[in-house]
Amino acid sequence: MGQYSIGADNQRYYRQWMHEIPPMAHIRRGTVLDVHHTILPLTARHHPDPQQIMTRSLPLDDVNLPHIRIPCAQDVVIHSITHLVHEGEFHNGLRDLVDIDRLLRSLGQTEGFWQVLQRDAIGNDLAQPVALGLHLAQRMLGTPVPPEVLLALEGASERPPNVLLNLFASALKPSFDGGAAQAPGTALASWLLYVRSHALRMPLRLVVPHLLRKAWMGWFPEKPAANKG
Repeated sequence: MGQYSIGADNQRYYRQWMHEIPPMAHIRRGTVLDVHHTILPLTARHHPDPQQIMTRSLPLDDVNLPHIRIPCAQDVVIHSITHLVHEGEFHNGLRDLVDIDRLLRSLGQTEGFWQVLQRDAIGNDLAQPVALGLHLAQRMLGTPVPPEVLLALEGASERPPNVLLNLFASALKPSFDGGAAQAPGTALASWLLYVRSHALRMPLRLVVPHLLRKAWMGWFPEKPAANKG
């Protein structure tokens, strides 16, 4: 594996503020690997503790890989929901929501699942995003969610406002003509959620300079260094 080629500003962005190191690319295959050390950026509004996730993790069912562990079921769901409702790009958002729905329908039949999901979302400062994700799955896909779980999550945070649910519902709508055109209102909803994602990711004193740098780099991309030899 080698370091994926990104500029100095993006290197600093990843290493100082983000929840992952810069992407790693395989030298021959070109495949890219993301290595996360927590769920959300270090500067985010919510501060989940990665040690809790590691403590609850389970050993892989393979004697040849004794040191590999995987997150427990409730943390897989919490992780998936948190990323969906904190992201600012939704080209795969509906697919991700369908994955969450299928996980909840399957795992929800396991005795005690909803109780540990509620407990660990609240205990790891993620009650608000999980409540939003559950409301969204319930609204768009009819996902069965026990009402007492939603009440408990909202009691530890707040009920997601309808305007926010409406924005997500619009942004997650499939596009027309295989992606060539967007449904009315989708572009605006996607842009507002993109701005929201950055506001959640960083305080204003960091996000404004970052967005200005991104805009500048988009207008004036760096030229690759000349090959000497």
